[in-house]
Amino acid sequence: MLHDTPTAFQFPVSRSVRAGFFVAVVCLAAALVIVCWSWSVWPTGFVWQRMVSVAATCVWALASVHAFRQWQCSASGRLQWQRHGWAWQDAAGQPPQASHVHTLDCVWDGQSFLVLRLQWMQPQTAQGAQQPRVHWLWLEQRMSPELWGDIRRAVLYWRQRSQH
Repeated sequence: MLHDTPTAFQFPVSRSVRAGFFVAVVCLAAALVIVCWSWSVWPTGFVWQRMVSVAATCVWALASVHAFRQWQCSASGRLQWQRHGWAWQDAAGQPPQASHVHTLDCVWDGQSFLVLRLQWMQPQTAQGAQQPRVHWLWLEQRMSPELWGDIRRAVLYWRQRSQH
């Protein structure tokens, strides 16, 4: 059952410390697995096992650097609820009218944090095609405690509305 439309607001979004901690834990856990396996095969293993160990270490290093850089480049700006839909305003101050969100999916609701996937269409290019744009946002209650209830209500309202 849909309730009254939540009031309009702007929620400030910044890089999430919790998401950074999550990335670090996953990278360290993967490193631990690789180190344990490498340690067990290196002294007595075949050459191919040693090569797999070195390759796994290289893949881990590249993936860890990529994950860390993605976290560093996390979107920051303002997520706006406008009573009829969502808009995204990046930290550079792009006007929200240019980036109306077509899709907002709540991927993970952790009560004190939300992982959201936003998608909107870029303005038409010279070729006449619109390109979809996606942002993954990890919102935390600490980013704006006074608006936390508002954003959770609006996300729930949006989810219920899009299911009907």
